Amino acid sequence: MHSAENKSEIARIRELIALEYESVELAIKGLSVASRHDFIAKRQQNIQGYVEDLAVIVGESEATRMAFESCLGIV
Repeated sequence: MHSAENKSEIARIRELIALEYESVELAIKGLSVASRHDFIAKRQQNIQGYVEDLAVIVGESEATRMAFESCLGIV
């Protein structure tokens, strides 16, 4: 993958992580307890998959850092 393609893919994945995390925050504030747990568990699985995708591009440590920043809104 070229550098520009990598940057674009990284930005796309980070945005997906941020959106999943935002969904979790909204779920905590709204849905019933049973559905909230299932919903949050699925979002966590999605985020883990995105972190694994990032790790292929930037390495595990950097992917973890980027995911954390994405969850904090530092994109």
